[in-house]
Amino acid sequence: MALLHEYRDIFAWNYTEMPGLDPRVAVHKLAVHPSVRPVKQSQRRFRPELVPEIEKVVDKLIAVNFIREVKYPSWIANIVPVKKKTGQIRVCVDLRDLNKACPKDDFPLPITELMVDATTANQIRMDPKDEELTAFRTPKGIFCYKVMSFGLKNVGATCQRAMQNIFDDFLHKRVECYVDDLALANFLADHPVPAEWELTEDFPDEEIFLVEVFPPWEMYFDGVARRNGVGTGVLFVSPKKDLLPYSFALTQTCSNNEAEYQALLLGLNIAVEMQLSQLNIYGDSALVIKQLTGEFEVKKPELTPFWRHAGELLAQIPETSLHHVPRSENGPADALAGIVASLAHFDQWPNQIPIC
Repeated sequence: MALLHEYRDIFAWNYTEMPGLDPRVAVHKLAVHPSVRPVKQSQRRFRPELVPEIEKVVDKLIAVNFIREVKYPSWIANIVPVKKKTGQIRVCVDLRDLNKACPKDDFPLPITELMVDATTANQIRMDPKDEELTAFRTPKGIFCYKVMSFGLKNVGATCQRAMQNIFDDFLHKRVECYVDDLALANFLADHPVPAEWELTEDFPDEEIFLVEVFPPWEMYFDGVARRNGVGTGVLFVSPKKDLLPYSFALTQTCSNNEAEYQALLLGLNIAVEMQLSQLNIYGDSALVIKQLTGEFEVKKPELTPFWRHAGELLAQIPETSLHHVPRSENGPADALAGIVASLAHFDQWPNQIPIC
């Protein structure tokens, strides 16, 4: 112990004191297959209370020069905040789509039970040509890795190749490499847990990994504005593929964009009442979807209240994703809206309609 204290200045005490390996020794290359089409994952929304914690982690990674901002990436992954036992948030990147496009590196790993400290990965730099392929979306913007992340495929082979280059003939004779979490990291990269799986905490004091499958609900919406009536349709699809259709007639005339927003708001109100925790939302109105994802600006003042209220409702659902689909894939919701929009002169209907 006295010896360690005497030479404590030779140890790295934080990430800023770790310059990393010389790129001439090892860099991590992705070798994405050229025939694979780049994937931009749909933007996810996070609970408001999680955003400051996510931003704190991003700021930390920027400060130690592990990530950099990127503006026009061809690949974009989402982040997945995971609560640690300490209550802090670990920000993981969903790199499954990118990993699928990369071939497996068969560089020999002599001892399958070997384990490499997570800091080892952060000492190996990404190949500059591949950095932007690791782009991921955060509340602070889109960033990419400058250093190797353990979520990437073939991390184990890159670490082993680096150790082989550094120690060469000393390896397994005078030097042994201890690689913490490498076997686990490789397994998770090759066998990713589906996004809809959730870890439970039924046994908080036991080292038990329990997974329950909870696929997200789906919601399709559409609004139709005609001269003789306005109709909205909402279709919920449960994880078991049960269908819950809803049709609503609006008594006041409005524009087609307003009808689309009305349909979305009615569906979101139902989802909030159902206390759904995960919801994938599909609509054929590019304007509504892209205004809510931030891709389009809300220019018409009459749409601002709808946009603001939709954002408030989306914030009440823990995890949502918005998807624009062609009208051909939104047929049921369109039909539900069209039925009631075709029914004119509501004021001439009796208040009570007998049902036989």
